Amino acid sequence: MTVYRGGPESKTGYLVDVQSDYLILAVESNNNNNGENNNQNNQNNQNNQNNQNNQNNQNNQNNNQQEYTLVYYHLAHVKSITEDTMSNSAQTFTGFNEELELYRGKTFAGTLSLMKTKYVQVNQGGPEKKAGQLLDVLGSFESAYIVLLTEDDGIIYINTDHVKSVSEYQNNNGNQTNQSANELFVSQEPEYMKSKSFNDLFAHLSHKWVSINNGGPEAVEGVLVQSLNGTFTLVQNNQVLRLQPRHVKTICVGAKGAFKQNDNNQNDEKKKKMERLKLQSLQKNVQEAAQTIAPEDAVQEVAQIIALEDAVRVHALQHQVRKLLKRKITVGKHDEMEHKRCL
Repeated sequence: MTVYRGGPESKTGYLVDVQSDYLILAVESNNNNNGENNNQNNQNNQNNQNNQNNQNNQNNQNNNQQEYTLVYYHLAHVKSITEDTMSNSAQTFTGFNEELELYRGKTFAGTLSLMKTKYVQVNQGGPEKKAGQLLDVLGSFESAYIVLLTEDDGIIYINTDHVKSVSEYQNNNGNQTNQSANELFVSQEPEYMKSKSFNDLFAHLSHKWVSINNGGPEAVEGVLVQSLNGTFTLVQNNQVLRLQPRHVKTICVGAKGAFKQNDNNQNDEKKKKMERLKLQSLQKNVQEAAQTIAPEDAVQEVAQIIALEDAVRVHALQHQVRKLLKRKITVGKHDEMEHKRCL
């Protein structure tokens, strides 16, 4: 069957289960990620009329059909479901592999709660598509939200009413990603806001710079201010926007992409610090080698290199150390005193 007739949320697979407000669709992992490549390969096979390649492609397809990704669709957003009667009559379904983990709650929000600590993908495409570690599911039944730790924006609060689908995240090879091997994995759980509902969350974020919605024409940033009538305004430069929390899809503290930018800055600082320590160590090694075995001309050459504080010269220092260590020159006491004076 096919959920949605088109668009980024459209997927074709096998219907696994239907609950009160969601359904579970098993989608072939290989077809889900490499559909364009498969279509191109099929076209080439038809043009070449190569029986051997056709047989190999058929065997590969049979093997790939054993790997599936479970997509949990929120029925409140599903516009159409189409059954492929021809494929169903063939009965080609071979079952799931044993490693596939099925989450089955009474409601869509309850199923999300079972996926805590997992690395998931929220929505299958479009500007609201987001991947990260699912930290928590909070709020009430009428106004629930999920807490997602992402690589670009850090902690994001997502209104479950606007979540169209959720699946375990896959890498480029179509394999499910283990969160323990992911860069976002942290030994200590990060701090985040815990509110009774998604609406109350806005009150806790009042007077903070926030980013509303991930992308698209409705994405905006500014300072959130609470009004007396229960609505909120977003102040950005000379513009004032009035918001209703129930219509907001996602919200996070800070500018969009600021979390990744700060992380990159910290990594750059660590890298520069390591380069400085490495440079200082090499300078010390060069000086010690020059004091014992280097003549006056080599000392002057080393001094010129050491005077350059640019970390790019690290390789030049390494070369000079190896050069000095290979030379075995006996320096007299007079030459040694003169040599130290030059240093």
